[in-house]
Amino acid sequence: MESERDMLETPDRDEIAAALREDERAAAAPWIDYPPTPAWYPVAGGLWFGAWAWIITADQWWSTLLLIPMVLLLGVYVGWYRRRRGTTPRWTGAPREINRALWVFAGIAAALVVGGLLLDLLVGRWPMIAWVAVGVAAGLALYERRYAVAARQARARLA
Repeated sequence: MESERDMLETPDRDEIAAALREDERAAAAPWIDYPPTPAWYPVAGGLWFGAWAWIITADQWWSTLLLIPMVLLLGVYVGWYRRRRGTTPRWTGAPREINRALWVFAGIAAALVVGGLLLDLLVGRWPMIAWVAVGVAAGLALYERRYAVAARQARARLA
């Protein structure tokens, strides 16, 4: 008489590996299956952050009122981008290739903040605003290229 344990089929190692790959592909989908970012995105980001830097360093009381349309503009963009992409994935679930690109993005952002603060303190407001506008545009362009390469690598690994 066969025992219950003998009657159960043990899954094959290849089946388990295939199931794990399928699970990883599904988790990576929001990161690697997306429409490309529009070409205007880096320039628009640079202009938006440059304007933000100008507003928060301006001496006029009325300039703070400009923060309202800036925040509204950001909300419109984020809403549009979420609808276009279909999701906004969290950093914690990124494939390892994408995770590297995200850390490059964080490094660029940190360099822009530190550089902007130093420029503002040592040289003045206008060089800092230029640094922010040009730096954000260049940083976003670099990040977008790195992200596209990382997404291709992740798709190839998970194929």
